[in-house]
Amino acid sequence: MSNQGNPQPQLAPPTAIAARLVMAYMASQAVNVATKLGVADVLGKGALTSSDVARATQTRPDRMHRLLRALAAFDVVKDLGSGRFELTPVGDCLRADSPMSVRSLVLLLGSESYYDAMGSLDECVKTGQNAYQILYGLDSSFAYYEKHAEAGRIFDDAMSANSTLVGATAAKAYDFSGISHIVDVGGGQGKVLASILKVHPSIRGVLFDLPRVVEGARRSWPRKGWLTAARPWAATCSIPCRVAATPTCFRTSSMTGMTRTPPGFCRAAGAPWRPRQNCSLSTG
Repeated sequence: MSNQGNPQPQLAPPTAIAARLVMAYMASQAVNVATKLGVADVLGKGALTSSDVARATQTRPDRMHRLLRALAAFDVVKDLGSGRFELTPVGDCLRADSPMSVRSLVLLLGSESYYDAMGSLDECVKTGQNAYQILYGLDSSFAYYEKHAEAGRIFDDAMSANSTLVGATAAKAYDFSGISHIVDVGGGQGKVLASILKVHPSIRGVLFDLPRVVEGARRSWPRKGWLTAARPWAATCSIPCRVAATPTCFRTSSMTGMTRTPPGFCRAAGAPWRPRQNCSLSTG
């Protein structure tokens, strides 16, 4: 059978793929620096020359031009020629006021603590310690955020942005029939939980996070009745047995980097994990 009418996509050679992987950090660093400088916010008003962008961001024109050329190669901006650039749909997501903004996620993943943590990956693999133990003598990234307020704020903003992106989708896509409680583990400001409860008002929600995070959620939630319980989660945390023993969905996010699983939370609460009664939902 001939494939002439349906050509197969041409895959890059393995050597090209390997080279692309090892150079990927250059793209992430270029995007991170541009986001810190607010390049997308400046170009959000329309196409500008690299000199205009440099003036608005208080940077050197020649260096900004080279940065914009690099961003064009990564499809963040489009090079219009004659030194002019405009945002692409990818670049538009980096604007602070974009409805689908990932700016705070970029600032988190490109932050000093994340960058240094990835730099210690070899030591993590050799010793079995996590990066924050190696770099700062701390048990986890959360201990680092407790000691560094600005880093903690960046993390909270990133989690909130991630929740905004996935909340409405999770509420509509997941079958919550038969569920009476949702425990949002490491749920930050509770935006995913709020989105789910808007669609499923009969479910009672539990926001489960660090005390300082939960306090912020209490102040920001539009309907305080949704926040039925809140406890700090850490090595000593537990979910109330009365919740864990009911038909409960445990929502977790890969962004939080948690090591305890929903069945583990149930056991910590002194309630058995019942596969037919309890379920887990992982988003983002």
